[in-house]
Amino acid sequence: AANNGLISSSGPAIVVILAFLILKEKISKNNAIGLAFVIVGLLCVNLYTYFVEGTLDSSVLGNFLILIAVTGEGLFSVLSKIKCIPMSPVYRTTLVAGLAFICLLPLAIHDAWGYPFAEMSLQTILCIAYYGIFVSFISYVLWFRGIAKVAASNAAIFISVVPVSSIILAAILLNEKIQLSHLLGMSLIICGILIATQKPPVRPGKMVGPELKTITAETIESD
Repeated sequence: AANNGLISSSGPAIVVILAFLILKEKISKNNAIGLAFVIVGLLCVNLYTYFVEGTLDSSVLGNFLILIAVTGEGLFSVLSKIKCIPMSPVYRTTLVAGLAFICLLPLAIHDAWGYPFAEMSLQTILCIAYYGIFVSFISYVLWFRGIAKVAASNAAIFISVVPVSSIILAAILLNEKIQLSHLLGMSLIICGILIATQKPPVRPGKMVGPELKTITAETIESD
């Protein structure tokens, strides 16, 4: 779990690097500082198990698979920004779900063979329905709609909201105790998001568009 948390914490950084390499996005000072806060906060949250148990088992294959998964998620975020062919968020979500259905169908048939569907509880059915509606549909549509309006590096920062919301919901719904490391990690993550999303002040010489036109008009009138 500690290894998983350590590698998963590199997710936002991987997205920023991929956005720089693939999309040629510039890494601003605020993004770099905010990203540093987010990574330290994620480490505080994810490495709590290591500090409590004092052990860190290592598996090269396991670590490699987790790194591939994190990199794949990063590529998903970056490639979502590429507009090869214009398509709506709903249409893009449909294509993603359709391809996933094709890939998973043979494995699903294998696992479903002999599965006691009649013994499924109502809670299990509702959980599956929640995954299908909110996780695999609504969240994808919102993601594709949002990624079209912001830089991939900014979207990477907001990925770190996942552990924060998980800790809060676990405390509310599962009565899990929030540790001091969780509070410290969440505080750093929130600070990182605020720093990364803060727009740098615009210098008068750098103004463009309507602001520059207004200043030019006022200058002419005063002259």
